[in-house]
Amino acid sequence: MRDKDRIIGWSILLVAFILCFTHLSLKPVHSDESGNGFFVNQIWENGFFIYDPSNYHGPLLFYLFQISEKIFGFGIASFRIVTALFALLSVWLILKNRDLLGRYTSFFAASALALSPGVTFFGRSAIHESPFVFFQILLVMGFLKARVQDDRKGILLSFAGLLGCILLKETFVIFVLSFLLAWGWSEFSSGILSWTDKKMEFPPKPSLKDVDKLFLLKILFVCAFVWLALYTGFFHHWQGAIDFFTALMPWLKTGVSGSGHDKPFAYWLTLMGRYEWAAAVGLIGAFIGFLGRSWKMRFFSALAIINWLIYSFISYKTPWCIISILWPCLVVAGLWIEVAFVKQKKTPVFWLSLCVVVIIVGQSAVTNVRLNFMHYTDPAEPYVYVQTKNDVKVIEDIIRKKIQSSPDAQNMRVQINLKDSWPFPWLFSRFPNVGFGDYQKAFTEKADVIFAEITHSDKDLEGLYWRRKIDVRDAREPIYVYLKKTFFQGIDLPGFEPSSMPGGKER
Repeated sequence: MRDKDRIIGWSILLVAFILCFTHLSLKPVHSDESGNGFFVNQIWENGFFIYDPSNYHGPLLFYLFQISEKIFGFGIASFRIVTALFALLSVWLILKNRDLLGRYTSFFAASALALSPGVTFFGRSAIHESPFVFFQILLVMGFLKARVQDDRKGILLSFAGLLGCILLKETFVIFVLSFLLAWGWSEFSSGILSWTDKKMEFPPKPSLKDVDKLFLLKILFVCAFVWLALYTGFFHHWQGAIDFFTALMPWLKTGVSGSGHDKPFAYWLTLMGRYEWAAAVGLIGAFIGFLGRSWKMRFFSALAIINWLIYSFISYKTPWCIISILWPCLVVAGLWIEVAFVKQKKTPVFWLSLCVVVIIVGQSAVTNVRLNFMHYTDPAEPYVYVQTKNDVKVIEDIIRKKIQSSPDAQNMRVQINLKDSWPFPWLFSRFPNVGFGDYQKAFTEKADVIFAEITHSDKDLEGLYWRRKIDVRDAREPIYVYLKKTFFQGIDLPGFEPSSMPGGKER
């Protein structure tokens, strides 16, 4: 059985690895990713991260991006390696703790996590969500280890998970609140539900003989030191520690107002119905498991329901937040699979559950591949949210080819005159001759590359440039890109046509 489990576990990890790491540069750089790259550039310039409470993100991931960039070089793939690794580690963490979750629970939840279109899509994006989910799982697995196995290592893991969440996003408040309420329910629900005829299972009472005040003080000291070091830029920016606490108010205001990202209460359910069938089944099962006999079922069901409810009531909704909602639902679905496969073996319930598993796995696999490798810029896909279009990658490829043919072209003169310039400031941040100007002001005819709004009119630069209209992303007007003919001579320029003037009238 052990060899069989090892083969199953490694197979799940292999699938997760392939989905997470194959062609990481395929998707164009999202504006949020370029914003994260901007903060990494600031670390290189200042020597440390300056925490900004209006950014709503902690310092940890930016330092990890910096390390990865040092190892693998400049480029979006260097950042995405980090987040893809955390997505893979989340699957590994579920598999690693199958003695706590149950064999079938672990295998199903890990498989569903590996095949989840959302977990893969946002794990392949250089944003905070996949590391955030990893540390959430770490916190909960540590809690289970301390409760079930009476192991003080569980306390270490829980504190490490909590610290990781705090160092990543202010939304750690949501998860911690959900966790505490679910923990409270698992502790007291046995007594509350004693009026039923069910024999309620009580959570174990660990003795934790090796845990004393000194042990806890050491953990708290280390966590406090790491938190202080990172939020103060390794003690260069003490205001960062104060701003950590003041950040809560603007974050709460954003959550209530929506700030242009308002979505209805049922938004997450809509996404689950389209992409995440396994999580949808788990969420439905949670409303039954919430009152179940098993304390683990009650705990994870409460965690799934409370977490989903809080995120649903918050007006501000962006699709990547869904992966924080998904994983507890997947564990609940796995717990129900465990019940069917162990206690209902060879019964109609077993065969029905097996059919459900096959359908869910098939749906997840097909949807995952379709989204992540074919429709990753398709605005018809709800997960593709203000995503940069492939037109931008075309421009990147042209400039890359020019530099490969002539390394001195790294010194090309680039002029960016746009109302909303992202992701270009980060894409060109390693170019020494980049200028940013008012989109309504004149261009310089010395520039080799010009980015301009299509509404702008300027003096005639007869015959000097090739021009192409490109779509940057949804909800943004197209722009013009101008490439100087003499500079890009001999380079294939797909979609470009002669232009009489940057931003001028069509001929």
